Amino acid sequence: MQSIPALQAMIEPLRNAFTAGIPYISGTLCASSDDLGLFYNTEKETRFLHFSTATVEDLDLLEKACDAATFGRNDQNVLDETYRKAGKLDASNFASGFDIHVSGLPELIANKLLDGQGNMRVRAERYKLNVYGKDAFFKAHKDTPRSEDMFGSLVLIFPTEHAGGSLVLRDASRTWTFDSAKALQDHSKTSSDSIPGIAYIAFYSDIEHEVTKVESGHRVTVTYNLYQVPCDPSSVSSGVTEKSEMKEILSGLLNDSNFLPGGGYLGFGLQHEYPLGRLGTECHRKVYLQRYRDLLKGPDAELMRAASQLSLDATLNLRYLYDNDHPKSTNVLCNFIPPESDKEIEDDYTIYLQYELDAPEISSRMLYDPEEKQHPWEAEWEERNGQEYLPNESKFWVNWVTPVANNKHRTTFMAYGNEPVLTHEYGQLCLVIQVGPFGKRQTASM
Repeated sequence: MQSIPALQAMIEPLRNAFTAGIPYISGTLCASSDDLGLFYNTEKETRFLHFSTATVEDLDLLEKACDAATFGRNDQNVLDETYRKAGKLDASNFASGFDIHVSGLPELIANKLLDGQGNMRVRAERYKLNVYGKDAFFKAHKDTPRSEDMFGSLVLIFPTEHAGGSLVLRDASRTWTFDSAKALQDHSKTSSDSIPGIAYIAFYSDIEHEVTKVESGHRVTVTYNLYQVPCDPSSVSSGVTEKSEMKEILSGLLNDSNFLPGGGYLGFGLQHEYPLGRLGTECHRKVYLQRYRDLLKGPDAELMRAASQLSLDATLNLRYLYDNDHPKSTNVLCNFIPPESDKEIEDDYTIYLQYELDAPEISSRMLYDPEEKQHPWEAEWEERNGQEYLPNESKFWVNWVTPVANNKHRTTFMAYGNEPVLTHEYGQLCLVIQVGPFGKRQTASM
């Protein structure tokens, strides 16, 4: 088995490429006069304003026509102005002159956030209009996906005078800030057109984001939910595909005789979260995870595609741990969502998965951990036997390139001890790539 330090050094460029993606796109659009018109309903009448000429009084009236904005928490809409203070109009209560379908934004978003897959396009569904007046804000949160194929949000910010109200995005280790007020001002300074522009930002729904406090003026936005849907096969180009850095790196590793010379498995904790379908208690069958393959986004989709193009077997799995505090303990991989069960399970759930549902047991090496050397029990074995522990090459070892943490799926079952108890276990969604031995790298079924 290849040494951990050597494998860590070789795999680092692939890990860096996999984790370096930017989870959003932003900018400004040149707008037409029609784009800046807005009709909206009040309790008594329908009103119109034009953002290029709207006065403070016009925007005050728009704000007063809004309901207090709620937010999602545990599948419920919650009103709490200590967490979110803003006004909102539902899609049925306003009509914008901006035509998303002729703006070019869906194509731009598909190219950047779906990595130009070509076989998927973006459907943008208008969701809400929000008005953030002075002192309005929205604390850090993540959007609630409306369905399995919803992958993100698009926010249009109209050209109104305001300060503050920046959108701040965060992942596990990075922070980005989009100051729409400044972006709109810069657009006006550089544009030769007398008509103001519209700012936009599109981002993945699992990215944490917040709206900072508006210091003055009105920040008016329209939000669209973004869905990925299959393209008509006849419209998919078979020509040049977008260059993939991950494919180039992975191909280079496969051509190196020093990389996993006897073959092996690479494991990746996915960079984005996915709302796996919920199974009812009446469902007693496996749901295989490959059905979600086309819903992967960003670097997750690029890595899956790179592995497939290199004829490597790449599968989505749920990893279950025998002891959640020790990821090096017994691990079980399921390429399916386990059915919810009222069957008596007296042993640990991972034992049930192994012997009842044929899920393989694995051992793990954490390549992302610079301190990774060996399993604690390996050290104990060496101390007890006075010689180096040599792992069994035939055992199912997974070399984890990135941690598995964000994606969890809960499975409910009946545990039996002194008395039956309804309980649950969490599986962690991950991607596992099988690499063949040098000279016979291809592992995908033909």
